[in-house]
Amino acid sequence: MSPEKPLRALLMSRISVDRGDSKSTSLQRQAEELTGWQESQGHALTHLVVDKAVSGSIDLAERPSLGPWLTEEGLRQWDVMAVTTQDRIGRNDIHFLSFVKEIIDREKQLVVLDDPSFDISTEDGRMIAYIKACQAAKELRKIRERCTNTARWLRNNGCFKGGNTPFAYLPVRIRGGVFGGRLTLVPDPEYAKILKWICEQMREGISPQSIAMQLNAQGVLTWRDRLRELRMRDAAERGEEYTGLEVQGHLWNPNVVANIVRHPSVAGFQAYKHKIHEDENGEPLMCTEFPHLSETEWRTTVVALDARSKPRPIEMPRILVGLGDISLYAGIGSCRNCASPMYLHEATKKLKYRTAVYRNYRCHAAARGVKCDHRAAVKKDEYEDFFEDVLLGSAGDLPEVVKIWTPGEDHTEELERAQRRLAQLETDYADGVYDDDPKAYHRIRTLINGKIVKLDLLPHRPSQYIYRETGRTWGEKWKTMNDLDRRAFLVQVGPRMVVWKEGHNPDHPGLMADLGDMKELVKVAGALEADLQHPALRQHALSNVSKRQFMSMVKDGILDQPRPALRVA
Repeated sequence: MSPEKPLRALLMSRISVDRGDSKSTSLQRQAEELTGWQESQGHALTHLVVDKAVSGSIDLAERPSLGPWLTEEGLRQWDVMAVTTQDRIGRNDIHFLSFVKEIIDREKQLVVLDDPSFDISTEDGRMIAYIKACQAAKELRKIRERCTNTARWLRNNGCFKGGNTPFAYLPVRIRGGVFGGRLTLVPDPEYAKILKWICEQMREGISPQSIAMQLNAQGVLTWRDRLRELRMRDAAERGEEYTGLEVQGHLWNPNVVANIVRHPSVAGFQAYKHKIHEDENGEPLMCTEFPHLSETEWRTTVVALDARSKPRPIEMPRILVGLGDISLYAGIGSCRNCASPMYLHEATKKLKYRTAVYRNYRCHAAARGVKCDHRAAVKKDEYEDFFEDVLLGSAGDLPEVVKIWTPGEDHTEELERAQRRLAQLETDYADGVYDDDPKAYHRIRTLINGKIVKLDLLPHRPSQYIYRETGRTWGEKWKTMNDLDRRAFLVQVGPRMVVWKEGHNPDHPGLMADLGDMKELVKVAGALEADLQHPALRQHALSNVSKRQFMSMVKDGILDQPRPALRVA
């Protein structure tokens, strides 16, 4: 390396926490010191690396701004690296050793401005540098221990430790008392109503996707945008310049809705790694005195959400290549002879003046490698019209009914928890914990006693399902749905059909249908046993028989003989 040529200097600055405001001047001060040194030494500036919010425990090669300069190509572009203090390089002694080895192997130089004696070219210099790196690593461990202990203390005492603010809560400072100056959470009135509406919709069986679409249609801000809006408003009220992130206009999505509902803070619980945080006695800790929902309401909402996540056995629609037609009933029907599923097949035949297209639901035995001597097949239109006859004939004129899980009221656990908290408060008072602040003791005691009285007066009601009319009939629902909606409806209710190769008329197949889970709703709406006949087909329409009974009757041959439509109670 020629001494006449100026060295190419790479200046490196780093800060562990970037709060997004202008209060910290660390990066600016580092930049001024580094550029002043570079100019005084006559070095050529290659680049000023700035790593914001990057912990000293992260390996240098993995840092977003510095990493590219430590690649094969990046190393060829500089000769000397400078930092203001050694701990800006890192607070991990192993990473430091690896980095020093790379610097020596590449014949680069490393300069620490506040330590003129820093020298990695000699054994003694490297030893001193390594000792300092170990001290930095030890200090990092102590910092983490202090942060962990502080966070644990705050959680155990019902305070907010900072970080992501739970949905529909706002952090406020506690004034006076033992916890004076700490943060606690209080409801955001506007978004508390939105959260309760979301949970009510969820318990009524509305999907997270539908809820997200309604929120987007109403122009409701997401929670992050809501917090940004509040910060902007607070800065304007104080007459200060807002330097944080602006409202981004993000849209709601189903995952966000589901995650909000599942978070324990909805019921006022402290959450640690998305689970309820408990004390040493196994008691759940609260993050607020004003939870949005009771524990029973929250758990009921989560159960309703989880119930929607359970997969159904029927496959999703198959799109026919070339025509884009949806096979609504694929996998619903089965062959009477071999129990193989019925799938829609399409065949084309060139006639003299036109090309004919034939669409039939056929037994899928051959594709499964199963031998079937009486493979069932039925024309697509006949197959689908038959099911519509069963559906609309059984329930078409009846009101649509939805099944909704309503949470009961059982506040026994909350009452016992409040009583235990009161007993612990009295113990702490007797031990002198509140000697310096007796007013805090009396204030907390009044709040807990008030809560106990309120819980004791609340009614007790068991949880149950209720049925609610939607204002339309089943027939109206079916006619207003497109093919995708109809397929989703079939997947939800799980109907079953069985097809015979020959029915009452040997020239036509036989069909039997079961409405699946819809039978219960039809009963509630006032449906009687189905009694349907098709003049051209041998049919059996069962609307009040379970799937197990249905398939057992087929297997045992009870339905093999021609007979009028079956009436099963």
